[in-house]
Amino acid sequence: MKNDGKNVSSKTKRGDGGRTGSQRETVKDCSEPFAFLGAKIDENGVGKYITGGMIPQNSPAEIFRSKLKSRYREKGETLPELAQNIRKLTRLAFPSASNDVIEILAIEQFTEAINASDIRLRLREHGPKTMSEIETLAAKLEAHRIADRQRNGTIGFV
Repeated sequence: MKNDGKNVSSKTKRGDGGRTGSQRETVKDCSEPFAFLGAKIDENGVGKYITGGMIPQNSPAEIFRSKLKSRYREKGETLPELAQNIRKLTRLAFPSASNDVIEILAIEQFTEAINASDIRLRLREHGPKTMSEIETLAAKLEAHRIADRQRNGTIGFV
């Protein structure tokens, strides 16, 4: 198509990115795994959140997500303190997510925030389902690790 001497494709005129019917349907199907986050795909294949549009850059939720991703256990910080802070940051980072989703995300981030790689590995192997369960398990693993280090003079595996 021509418009004032410039080429204008029919793709931009239709507003669907030039997708065929089956391609549009495939794009819509991709939103289903993310439905728990409130995501959906509109008729033009554009992702939106049910809460009324994409979260803008540098929104409070985006800032809390960044803090959550970069959160690691600080020297001298107890496991309960870490768990409490992870829970709080997760709720603030994903304000519209369900409690089940918050719990899953908090468990994943708590595991990543543990500095000792052997404890992280054991936590993943056990696959705790709640924050209370992972916090208790991490405390036990840490106690075993410290006892092993004192007994053998090495770090060793739990």
